[in-house]
Amino acid sequence: SNAQIKNNDVSLDIKFLAPKNGEFIGSAFYLAADVSSSLNLKKLEVYLNNSLIDGVYNLASGVYSYRKNLAVNNSELQNTLKIVATDELNQRAEKEIILYK
Repeated sequence: SNAQIKNNDVSLDIKFLAPKNGEFIGSAFYLAADVSSSLNLKKLEVYLNNSLIDGVYNLASGVYSYRKNLAVNNSELQNTLKIVATDELNQRAEKEIILYK
C-alpha cells in the first residue's frame, strides 16, 4: 500500500503502518507512517476528513518516521485519514485510508 510519485528521478513515498485501511478507531488512535523522499522533505501534514489535525515542518531530511497519538474530535462513522508529504521542490504525494468508528 504505497503512494508514489516519480519524475526526473525524484521519488516520494508514503507508507501507512498503523492504523490499517478499514480499521476501527475510538476517540484517539496511534498513527505510524514512514515517508521517504529522494529530496529533503519540507512538510508532512495529516488530515482527518479533510481537516488538518497535525503537521510536521522544516524536516531537512529525506526520511521521516511519523509516530504520534492523535485525538479525534471530528470523526464520522466512516472517516478518511490522509497524509500529504511535500518535498523541497514543492512536489506532493498523498496517501489516504478509510477508518471506521
